[in-house]
Amino acid sequence: MALRSSTLTATVEARKVFLVLGSRSRRPRRLQVLLDGQPIRDSRAGADVHRTSVVVRRQRLYSLVSLPSVARTRLTLRVDPGISPFTFG
Repeated sequence: MALRSSTLTATVEARKVFLVLGSRSRRPRRLQVLLDGQPIRDSRAGADVHRTSVVVRRQRLYSLVSLPSVARTRLTLRVDPGISPFTFG
């Protein structure tokens, strides 16, 4: 779980990107999505992204990116404190 604002950057080669996330106490928390260093455009955003951000409330699969075809891009997520990613272990 993010205890303070955090940033995750990864190079991905995909058409769609999903992530399982949750919020401590189900309190709404924001995650900003950037592609190649710029706020994601609506035409490239997944179904859960609105105005470049996702509001995370409960643990579930969130759709972050939806491109017209497979592409190699740099995905950056700016995460508010209290967001928990799904992990194996």
